[in-house]
Amino acid sequence: MKKKSSINADESIVLDGQGDAAIVSVEDSDGVTVEEEKVSIVSQAVYKTVYAVSFGVVFSSLLVSKLIVPQNSIIAKALHDGTVAAQKAVEEKELLFAEVAEQTAEILSGEEPAAVAL
Repeated sequence: MKKKSSINADESIVLDGQGDAAIVSVEDSDGVTVEEEKVSIVSQAVYKTVYAVSFGVVFSSLLVSKLIVPQNSIIAKALHDGTVAAQKAVEEKELLFAEVAEQTAEILSGEEPAAVAL
C-alpha cells in the first residue's frame, strides 16, 4: 500500500507498505521543481557563455578600432564600411529567413503558397 506523505513543504515523498520512501519531486519555496531548476541552471550557463563570448568579441573589436587604429585613416574607414556592410547583410538575411519561414508555414498548413521565387 502506497501513501503520499509530506515531511515538510519542500519535499514530497511516497511511502510503501514496508516503510521505504522515495522522493517523487522536490520543490523549493517558489514551487519550482528540481527538473525545472536543472533547466534553469543550463539556461544560465548557456547565457553566461554566450554573453562572455559576445563581450569578448565586441570589446576587442571596439578596443582595436577606437584605441589602436588612428582616427581618419584608411583603416578606420575600412572598419566602418565593413561594419555597415555586415549590418546590411544581416538585415537582408533576416528578411530572407522570414520569407522562407512564411512560405514553409503556408506549405505545412496545406494552403496554396504564393508565388515562390527561385
